[in-house]
Amino acid sequence: DIDTNNVELFHNNKILNEYSLKQWTLHAQGTINTKIDISIQNSLNNINLILNRFKNLEYLIENENEIRKFYSYLSRRGYNYGSYFQGIKSIKRTRSKTLAEICLPSIFLQLNKEQQNDQEKYYLHPVLLDICIHTVLSILPGNDTFVPNSIEKIIYYQQLTPKLILNENIFIYNSFRMPVRGVTIEENYITDIVIFTSSSIIANISGVNFRQIPSNESIQSQTIFEKLDNYIFNPINNNSLDINQVIQRYCQEKQWRQCHLIESLLMKYLITPNDILNSSIDIVYDDDNNHNNNNNKIEKIKDIRLEIINGISQIDKNINQSKTIVTELGTRYVVVLFKRLLNNQIEFSQTYIQSLISSKHYKLMNSLFVLLENYDYIKKLDENNSWKFIQDINTINEYTNNLLLMKILHEFPHLNCFTYILSSCGTKLFEILTDQLEPLQILFCSENEKYLQELYSLISKTLTKLIFTSLCSCFKINIKHNNSNKNILRILEIGAGTGGSTIFILNILLDFANSTQTIIEYTFTDVSVAFFTKAQQR
Repeated sequence: DIDTNNVELFHNNKILNEYSLKQWTLHAQGTINTKIDISIQNSLNNINLILNRFKNLEYLIENENEIRKFYSYLSRRGYNYGSYFQGIKSIKRTRSKTLAEICLPSIFLQLNKEQQNDQEKYYLHPVLLDICIHTVLSILPGNDTFVPNSIEKIIYYQQLTPKLILNENIFIYNSFRMPVRGVTIEENYITDIVIFTSSSIIANISGVNFRQIPSNESIQSQTIFEKLDNYIFNPINNNSLDINQVIQRYCQEKQWRQCHLIESLLMKYLITPNDILNSSIDIVYDDDNNHNNNNNKIEKIKDIRLEIINGISQIDKNINQSKTIVTELGTRYVVVLFKRLLNNQIEFSQTYIQSLISSKHYKLMNSLFVLLENYDYIKKLDENNSWKFIQDINTINEYTNNLLLMKILHEFPHLNCFTYILSSCGTKLFEILTDQLEPLQILFCSENEKYLQELYSLISKTLTKLIFTSLCSCFKINIKHNNSNKNILRILEIGAGTGGSTIFILNILLDFANSTQTIIEYTFTDVSVAFFTKAQQR
């Protein structure tokens, strides 16, 4: 728009060469100011102030060896820059700001007239913009890859001509809007970038949003020692940093505090699992006065043993009732997989099947062969691993499998969570074995989250709740007969996750604590704090 200088960007997904306003989608819009306002330039950035701010700081990168290590480090993070794009000369930095002096590749000064004309078409050359990213990466922690995905505003003042490249030092200054600290990785970082020479500003790029793209080895999968190792021995970090400073900053310190001593008598009341499950229980107490009550306690413990056995048996009973038909459904998914791989061939070799799938799934494929053979779907013809379908598989397809799935869901509603997960994975076997989809991507997709939680709860609700009920019953028996008080029970849950098991035992423990005057200290732990948010919601 000539009158307002407004710019709008459209893109037609269907017909790029035919203009149709109704089909076009607005992706971005902005305003271009073609007049250079010196007052704005001076108010935004003061060159002398920037240079003086870094004057007394030590160089992070200065010599050729350090520059080579720096670009080698960027390569490990997923940035493979060739010689034409390696323009860092030196870098200084604080926790939220960097100042880099750059040296554009000599090819910029060795262009013929036609190439110079092409270069002059750029307001900001791609090489220059890439070097801006290098300065940002010199301060971002970890090994993940970050890419710029949005910019709030660009103020362009002048072109970086060969004359400027020859006669003046070129600097890139970037200032993060919040300090970048430690080994904890954020998903987004926002910075403001200024490109300038010793005497004038080239451009101001505001609000550059860098978004994280996780690498194969995510920072969340690293131990604290691996994180510290990356932090200390990283070429972009200050090598003079003392290890004690890092430990003090990022590691926990054990501190002892005085507390009231509460004698714990519960552990001596705790009988072993073998005592509970063994039919012959012989309990001996030091106090002879309690010996007469021994038979009564034995009977109560036998009741606990039966409660555990019957509870576990009920789970097994539910699973056994559905085992045959659920296994049949899983086997039929495997048959559909073979039909897709073989294009409905009846006879085939195991070697040929392996040639159609990813090598990392060979062991899984061997197990699928065993499954089909055990259920009399296929038969081995000779020692050369030739096989043949011995059942009619024409009726086994996506439609008939869905009918069987609906039947299972109707007859065994208590196992719906397991059945849905089986279906979501079974229907994608072809994509998994041919490396089109990752198994974990399917198993832990958002659609399965609910069913995974239900499956986890189904197991925890019965087994975990049963075990804690029995333990608390055992404690109550002994506490009552020993007239003990001031008991304390400490429980440490390791790998607690989102609290799927914990939630079913808290009421049991609360009732036990109130009825026996017992103090309970429950420590809820996991290797990742990412689970704690959902646990708190529970």
